[in-house]
Amino acid sequence: MPERDSFPATGLADMVDRSLHLNIARFTAGLSPAALALAYLDWAVHLAAAPGKRIGLADKAMRKSMRLFDYICRCGLDGGGTERCIEPLPHDRRLTGEPWQHWAFNVISQALLLNQPGGTPPPPMSAESPATMRTWSHSRRARCSTWSRRRTSFGRILKSFSARCSKAG
Repeated sequence: MPERDSFPATGLADMVDRSLHLNIARFTAGLSPAALALAYLDWAVHLAAAPGKRIGLADKAMRKSMRLFDYICRCGLDGGGTERCIEPLPHDRRLTGEPWQHWAFNVISQALLLNQPGGTPPPPMSAESPATMRTWSHSRRARCSTWSRRRTSFGRILKSFSARCSKAG
């Protein structure tokens, strides 16, 4: 049996390291920060090598920001009672309440809808059943905590995610 270092600073260092790694695992859902950084770097390199895609994304961002700016100007002129610049999807009831129709919140809701990816609508949530939302969020937390407990590879998680998306779509 190997001897442990009796120096108290070593024990403190181990405790600090384990605590840091635990908090990082909670934040990254158990994924390695290095794997996340490499995935981001891979995405950034591919985007850097695709000037056409960058132009398309910049054009899309400019058009959406102009739509939002036009909506804000119309709200200022009409006192807030203007037509929305984008309507939520039929099953999306997150932003349909009365408070979302008043100044500041109406702009926030329109900005959220404009920046929502078109191909991935939010999960259906019923305004009549708040328990549905609690169940969904609890199960999501459970999945994240399960991921942090298991040692899973980033590739398996991506394959599982893409399989779920293809089944849903």
